[in-house]
Amino acid sequence: AGEMAIAPQFDYAANFSEGLAAVQMDGKYGFISPSGAWQVEPEYSNVGQFSEGYAWVQVDNRRGYITIDGNLLQSP
Repeated sequence: AGEMAIAPQFDYAANFSEGLAAVQMDGKYGFISPSGAWQVEPEYSNVGQFSEGYAWVQVDNRRGYITIDGNLLQSP
């Protein structure tokens, strides 16, 4: 409808993928829902978008995977 859905507050925001968007705040990445609520708190150095229920996440130089509900599958 052309109305602001989520107020500007992030340093970076990606498109929504599988219902979540990767966003950066204060140098850390996490994921928000369409309402703007944190689904996965910003604690990662970098992240990828969700695909088939999983997204890669990075802490320093180590990568792992999380599920759409934020559960870590492989510790970075």
